[in-house]
Amino acid sequence: MGDDRTAPSIVGTSAAVEALRRALARVARTRLPVLLYGETGTGKKLAARVLHELSGHGGELRWANGRDEASLAGLEREGRGGTLVVAGIDEAPASAQARILGWVETWGDEGPWRWVFTARTDLESRVEEGRFRADLYYLIGGFPLVVPPLRERLEDLPALARALVARHAPGREFPGLSPAFLEEAALYPWPGNVRELELLLLGSFPPEPGEPWPPAPATRARADRPGILPFGEAKRRFERDYVARLLLVTRGNVARAARLAGKARKDFYILMGRTGIRPHAFRAGGRRG
Repeated sequence: MGDDRTAPSIVGTSAAVEALRRALARVARTRLPVLLYGETGTGKKLAARVLHELSGHGGELRWANGRDEASLAGLEREGRGGTLVVAGIDEAPASAQARILGWVETWGDEGPWRWVFTARTDLESRVEEGRFRADLYYLIGGFPLVVPPLRERLEDLPALARALVARHAPGREFPGLSPAFLEEAALYPWPGNVRELELLLLGSFPPEPGEPWPPAPATRARADRPGILPFGEAKRRFERDYVARLLLVTRGNVARAARLAGKARKDFYILMGRTGIRPHAFRAGGRRG
């Protein structure tokens, strides 16, 4: 986790995070293409930003969607230099794969961009399935790095929570994580990873006096129904995440959030009350208003 307004940094001291830091530092000064694997919400974008800063190569940090050939073509024409991150390379269509292959083959290490690719799924398995070009995989997959999921770095939870609160509510005192939350968090799979943690914290901050904080993540699936939540629990989790995302996008503007949701403002207030989410937590500095 890092603040966009400052030099990016990866928060945590877990073995998985320390290994990622060392690997990023080792490859940063080279011009090798880097392939960043990670589940949704793990922080692949942050890892790419850290890699760019560590490289010392200068130039811009630019982003392209591997599924959008038009954005790739535009960046190809620019060729300003720096680091180019192609996100979702595992979902790139055949035409985009061919374009990237020609680009990397033509320029190699001497081109304007240092290549970074991100993926959620294993490219080697996609090659075996015939869904990804083998020649492109061998060009870009020489230095694969894994951004660890949150469930493999649970010891970083307190530091991550502190950093998230400092980022979204600067100047606010960090209340610490309740023992009940830490107990539940250790058993919860965190499918949305750090992004899910961020929404959970923002949706309940600042806590009411004497209120355990933050609320426990959605109760894990019952052993007799692995991977399936009870309907009421799934609905509560969806509503909480949905409202939090709307308020995050609108920076706590309830009127705008209600419009985006297609609901009357009074109905949206009812929905917020049901989820326990308070809009002022999403406003600049966490101020009430």
